[in-house]
Amino acid sequence: AESGAASTEEAKEKLALAKVARAYDHRQRHKAKQAERTRRTEQDIDDEASTKKALAILDASTEHEKIMYRDLFDFFDVDKDRTWGSIEFAQRMTDIGYDTSVESASNLLYFAGVRDVDRITFHDFVQLMPKLKAFRKVLEKDAMRAFQTKDIYRRGWISSAALRELLVAMSGPDGYSPEQVDAIVKVADRERTDRISWEFFVRAMFGSPPLVEYELPSAAASFKHRFCFCGRAGMPDDSDEDERDMRT
Repeated sequence: AESGAASTEEAKEKLALAKVARAYDHRQRHKAKQAERTRRTEQDIDDEASTKKALAILDASTEHEKIMYRDLFDFFDVDKDRTWGSIEFAQRMTDIGYDTSVESASNLLYFAGVRDVDRITFHDFVQLMPKLKAFRKVLEKDAMRAFQTKDIYRRGWISSAALRELLVAMSGPDGYSPEQVDAIVKVADRERTDRISWEFFVRAMFGSPPLVEYELPSAAASFKHRFCFCGRAGMPDDSDEDERDMRT
């Protein structure tokens, strides 16, 4: 009985795959004929279809979202040729502390639904935004947890020294070089106050405003962190000296 059920499921799966293959072949033949008839390339036709879908998404987006889409697209477009792919995506993900191979980047983009993992236009990118926004929020929440461990007095900002420690911890032993850390800290401390907010931190890391609103660490977590560091070397800079300043 079990073998019969397995055979039935296998047959259903093969039938479904066959339908998908026939539908794909039909679309490809139709596209080839359309390209021949209109004297355009198949890529031109794909770009046109992508543009129509993207414009529908953009029409329903706010001005802030449109700016964010462009800023984020430009962030991944390392060589500024108005397209990017798995290589540039892997490079940028690694730059912000998430070591990503080109193969992993290709798989991620493929399963996200891009038509060509090595040539993503702005309009292709716009169609990915619902999924990428969800992924970006996951990254930001991870980054927020790290930021909160340095925000031990629950002030919503950390010092540049604490940010350096955070970046080194996030990127691991083979992560950021000292030059990369210096560059991120310089961008994050844009007002040269040595007080780096969550927003400035995210902008320095991702090149665009945060999608996730900052939450101060719980009082219990803050007390535990301060207690554990009490009397030990290596306390984050935005602690003793700043705390004395707050009391005076």
